[in-house]
Amino acid sequence: MNVRKLRGLRWVRRFNFHQCINYESVAEHSFFVAMIVGYLSDWDMEAVDAALFHDVEESVTGDIPFLIKKELDTEEVERSARNELGIAREKILFPADRILVELADVVETKIYLEEERKAGNQNLFDIEMETIDRMWLLLKEIGDPIITRKVKDMISMVPCRPTPGTFLTHEGEQWKSQ
Repeated sequence: MNVRKLRGLRWVRRFNFHQCINYESVAEHSFFVAMIVGYLSDWDMEAVDAALFHDVEESVTGDIPFLIKKELDTEEVERSARNELGIAREKILFPADRILVELADVVETKIYLEEERKAGNQNLFDIEMETIDRMWLLLKEIGDPIITRKVKDMISMVPCRPTPGTFLTHEGEQWKSQ
């Protein structure tokens, strides 16, 4: 394993196409995703391991935004980057781990975006809304009320009131302001 290249994750900024107040590195993000997966899975170490490795190839490729990953097939590029790093195995081995890591990734992103907004950055508001929609879809797909409760306990469900008197709703639910 090429540890020197892996250490480069601490310099790879997330949301590098956007202006941020406090940039988050891919290394920070991966750590927090692993902690969230641990909490959601009652510390299933295979799931935590999968979370730690979920963006490892970005030490070679740089940050690949979700929408680009969604539109383009980046699997071959990611596989090549893992080979360059000396990490031969696939990132995530089990479907249950895959969806849990994806949920934790979205939850961590939501928390980061909320911190940015509270620091005064309104530039990422649309991404925060898309992230919340993805989170709800993943929670619905998982269908586990315990995981849903844990996620709700971790985050505030209201991103903000973008303008006075405007409230955000999702699937008929009124989110409460904090």
